Amino acid sequence: MMHGVPSIFAETRDYLILYKPAGLHSVPLRQSETENLLAWCASSFPEVLNVHGKNPWEGGILHRLDYETEGLLLCARTQKAYDKLKYQQQTGRFVKEYRAFSEKSPQQPGPGFPPTPSIVLGAISSGFKVFGEGRLVVRPIVDPNVTQYHTEIVTTTNLKDKKLWVLQLNSGFRHQIRCHLAWIGYPIINDIRYGPPKKTNERMALCACEINFLDPTSGKPCRYQIP
Repeated sequence: MMHGVPSIFAETRDYLILYKPAGLHSVPLRQSETENLLAWCASSFPEVLNVHGKNPWEGGILHRLDYETEGLLLCARTQKAYDKLKYQQQTGRFVKEYRAFSEKSPQQPGPGFPPTPSIVLGAISSGFKVFGEGRLVVRPIVDPNVTQYHTEIVTTTNLKDKKLWVLQLNSGFRHQIRCHLAWIGYPIINDIRYGPPKKTNERMALCACEINFLDPTSGKPCRYQIP
């Protein structure tokens, strides 16, 4: 079930900051699908479909959020803006911040996970591979010769039986934060793929709460944050 509704968080002539609720795909999984954030956005801003991104059906969307994750997405309105913003992604200048609530798991994270890693320089790092029937989840790869993805730990706060994480990504792999937190024994609350069975009907406790980048026209730093 979808929680909340999509909205325009901020608007400029070059890009839109979109809010994606949990329970909605960021882009169509197939070209015929219409129940996704991009299609919702294009109903009011059709120019986003004229932008040529990594895949032709993704329009001006610069990055995705998992179906179960809520939060902010960046969508370019022009090809020029998209190309400049994409370059920032490729050079590590586009930073996404997340909030996650976890509970310590008494069990090992499950089949396919390597031994629990050490957190080095405030980050959880690994390569990734798809795993399992239907390739629906991912697993870390402990091999310095493959592309490394880093989940930067900004802060942690203990709240009774829960832990609040503030995390940052420069580049991301599918399910990266979810997999990394499960790997170190702190699966996100209500994460049906990487944690224990859900205790309530509440959505997964992961939010993409902030994005930071340079304005594609002025070059000035931009920061958008969910309070």
